[in-house]
Amino acid sequence: MHKSKKLLLFAFLLGVLVCPVQAQDAKNLISQHLNNSNFEKGVGEFVVLRDVVSPTSNVRHIYFQQTLGGIPVMGTESSLHFSKDGKLLKSNNSFLKEGLEQSPRSLKSMVAPEDALKGIMKEMGYVSMAPFSEIEWQTASKNDYEVYYKHPSLFEREISLSLNYVVWEGKTVPIWRANFFEKNYEYYWDAWFHATEGRLLKTEDLITYCSFGNEEEDLNYHNNLYDIPDYSTSERNSEAICENCYEVFTLPTESPLHGNRAVAEYPHNPLASPFGWHDTDGVAGHDLETTSGNNVIAIEAGDRYGYQAYGGSSLDFSGFPFSIEYSQSNQSEDASITNAFYTANIAHDVFYTFGFDESATNFQNYNYTDQGLGKDPVEIQVQSMIRPCNAFMVTPRDGRSPTLVLNTCNDRDGSFDNLVVIHEYGHGVSSRMTIGDGNLLYKESPTEGWSDWFGLMLTMQEEDTAFTNRTIATYLRGQSANGSGIREYPYTVDTELNPLVFESLEEGMGIHEVGTVWATILWDMTWRLIDVYGYDSDLYSFTGDVNEDAGNTMAMAIVVEGLRYTTSLSGLVGARDGIVIAAQSIYGPEVQCLVWEAFTSRGLGVLADSGSTIVLGDEAPSYDFSELEPRFDLSLVGLCSSSAELNFISGGFPAGG
Repeated sequence: MHKSKKLLLFAFLLGVLVCPVQAQDAKNLISQHLNNSNFEKGVGEFVVLRDVVSPTSNVRHIYFQQTLGGIPVMGTESSLHFSKDGKLLKSNNSFLKEGLEQSPRSLKSMVAPEDALKGIMKEMGYVSMAPFSEIEWQTASKNDYEVYYKHPSLFEREISLSLNYVVWEGKTVPIWRANFFEKNYEYYWDAWFHATEGRLLKTEDLITYCSFGNEEEDLNYHNNLYDIPDYSTSERNSEAICENCYEVFTLPTESPLHGNRAVAEYPHNPLASPFGWHDTDGVAGHDLETTSGNNVIAIEAGDRYGYQAYGGSSLDFSGFPFSIEYSQSNQSEDASITNAFYTANIAHDVFYTFGFDESATNFQNYNYTDQGLGKDPVEIQVQSMIRPCNAFMVTPRDGRSPTLVLNTCNDRDGSFDNLVVIHEYGHGVSSRMTIGDGNLLYKESPTEGWSDWFGLMLTMQEEDTAFTNRTIATYLRGQSANGSGIREYPYTVDTELNPLVFESLEEGMGIHEVGTVWATILWDMTWRLIDVYGYDSDLYSFTGDVNEDAGNTMAMAIVVEGLRYTTSLSGLVGARDGIVIAAQSIYGPEVQCLVWEAFTSRGLGVLADSGSTIVLGDEAPSYDFSELEPRFDLSLVGLCSSSAELNFISGGFPAGG
């Protein structure tokens, strides 16, 4: 038989063998997968965490976790991903096959949850005569092993306490896991208390501070200064001048160094926020007249903690005084709170457009669909006094509000640096959309890279080119618009100005340095797509049609969708794999090929290896484009080639190679 006919027959058989799975029960699909993975009897007990079909790709994503006696085993979050025609695109299986010595019978002598919490407080050195009070709280798991407490004199907001199994010193042991904010939000603790032996195993602060301080002694903060816009301080008009409007640095304006304030009228996206940003009950008409709403609650967190900007019945948030320099006597509080409220809401609406919706556990008080838990809008604290020259985002599980804290630095207010606000918001997106419990704090984590890239994408200007130097937090750090920012290299495709590649990772690097490598690679990919498919300034222009979407739109779609395939311990190779599959599932092999070219050019080619993602320095790069020559492998998908004979092949290695 002629070679091309053999290939076409092979492709046809692949199509015949694919079975639709969209209607099949998730538990059955998981059980089949575990059986095919040769798991021993008794090891395959699990709970389904989430079963959703992505609105951007129509891929079905099933997330599940190993359990013992109904109690979750931490670190075993796993997933299956099926195309709309039933093909298994990717699986992540983190189940433990060994070390399950403990059984639920051992919990007969379990420490009561309140006693466990008291033990944690005692061993951490907290002293208070007031008792804890248990409170009702919605949970996704709906089990008897999750309780919530309040203790206002010691801790901010609620304290969550959940029963889990963890691998500790080679054994599977039961723990009560507590998560809580210390007073004034300075620490967000993750504490593990042995549930049968009654002792504290570990404590960890889960806040990753994004520092904008002046660590370098020889840094000139006013290097490359140019003419700063002449901002005048105006008094607010006594009467409303517009309805549902916000005087802010409208996106894609990055900061006060990059443009003037403007009034944005009715800026909400009707798909993501159907009744505007100030609705909280799903009924037409606003419910709140301050900087509070369905997606975001923005407050001042400095000398007037809890203060909010007021827009009145017309929701007019314009005319607030503004000064480019922050000082105690001239804080521009209303303008600051309004800008943060606006930027975070835009971020909510944009990410919703690209798939971070209720089913993906986004941040909303009221969920307009029947998916997700709701009651978890982002709380933004501006002008915070916690660790000046820092910002951070803490993201609990669905149903509990994230906290985004913005500080001041070098007489600058972080809430006016839109790129910084989006960077922090992006941490919440990656925490919720990746598999796991939102803990992305490991050595080869892409988390800071995702956030840098999100900030760059939403502040991209139409006149930018692939060789434009983009930097991070120039305003907040007291520099000029073209200052060096807080990263070692600018983001550009010019390898002389930014030489970072996959093997640039080395032992001793911090999580922000690792993130810079990842964002550099994503930035190259973005510009390869823009060079071929063009640029669209409309942040909501996603269609999923390769003939309609611009390159920057495609990049946003495949990176956000790629998060769905990524585990909470994925390194750069794992994050790459998610994007490659997303490119194929949304746009097809042509776009996927461009993505492969971008990754390969910076060392993340087909044979790249992350090694262990909890250490650095063991990575293996891959640059050889000949590795993209196709070969058949039924367990992988996608194939692209310049040869017309291969147009109808599905399956192959590499995916899209």
